[in-house]
Amino acid sequence: MGASLREYEESGNPIHAWEAHLAPRKARVPVPESVLKYFDSVGARVSVLARREVPRKNGVAKAVASAVGLECRGRHNPFDPFNGCWRQGHEILIAWRVYSCCADNWSNRQERDVVGDDWKTICEAGAQRHDTTCECGRRIGWTTADRYFRQHAKSVVPSHLQQRFRFLRKPAMPETESRSRDRAAATSATSRRSSSQKVADILR
Repeated sequence: MGASLREYEESGNPIHAWEAHLAPRKARVPVPESVLKYFDSVGARVSVLARREVPRKNGVAKAVASAVGLECRGRHNPFDPFNGCWRQGHEILIAWRVYSCCADNWSNRQERDVVGDDWKTICEAGAQRHDTTCECGRRIGWTTADRYFRQHAKSVVPSHLQQRFRFLRKPAMPETESRSRDRAAATSATSRRSSSQKVADILR
């Protein structure tokens, strides 16, 4: 429910309000106030249609869609599964397809790093896996697969393998900073030994 409620409050897409209403009803918990306000407004608009603005027979569907906020304006489709919270899940799935192709490459060629033309080939393979397995019916290019992988790599690549991808590697610490940390650690260790010696002297 949390994701649907957040998407409704951020985007105003009524589809998310319906989902945010259904989940708590099934769980028998209170429905969020913002969702209840949406249904109150829908009830009021439907009441107006029933009493004062009765639509013609061939205009009922359009009037009801307008009352519940589900009109299709231009290219906007409120039922598009790639709007809102579904979009991120789809992007992560594409990122996973790319990573699975990386894993196949490692198994076949035993390479630690994947860069250059090899990386393009892997992204193309990931895009092809999406095109042949995803129910969305859309086709994507290798650049799209690459972009989603970079956005969601930390979600799909195991932490112990992330160093294989250069863009995920932590930048090397500057030499001056490294020396400063080493000196600080040595000073701290000396201080601890000094304190321990003082305690030992007291306990003698």
